Amino acid sequence: RESISPCARRVVEALQSNGYKAFVVGGAVRDLLLGKQPNDFDVATDAHPEQVRSAFRRSRIIGRRFRLVHCMCGGETVEVATYRRGH
Repeated sequence: RESISPCARRVVEALQSNGYKAFVVGGAVRDLLLGKQPNDFDVATDAHPEQVRSAFRRSRIIGRRFRLVHCMCGGETVEVATYRRGH
């Protein structure tokens, strides 16, 4: 837990405290399992981009087809993606 950046922890905890599921995912998890320091952190959640955006003052929605939210903490940016539905 201490290996995860404070910004990524803050994003996950804020989403979870608002009743959403949220997890650190992607290459950061792989790097942590390999004992390396991740370059960046990504979060996956069941919150829609607008819901994520409203939970963070310093955030913006990016993308057209698959929208992501960039949440900024100081100089760090955490990318937040909504779960995709199965076909």
